[in-house]
Amino acid sequence: MTDKIAIWIATIVVLFFGIDALVFDGFSAVFLAHRMLDLIDWVAFWR
Repeated sequence: MTDKIAIWIATIVVLFFGIDALVFDGFSAVFLAHRMLDLIDWVAFWR
């Protein structure tokens, strides 16, 4: 991964969390964190 791609990805992630905090009161970030924990539990089960 080049530096240019990494900077774009970081910018998109920061903008997502910023817009989510301003518009949706952080609901999307909490939802995604919950789904990620479910995924980790599911993957750990199959390990």
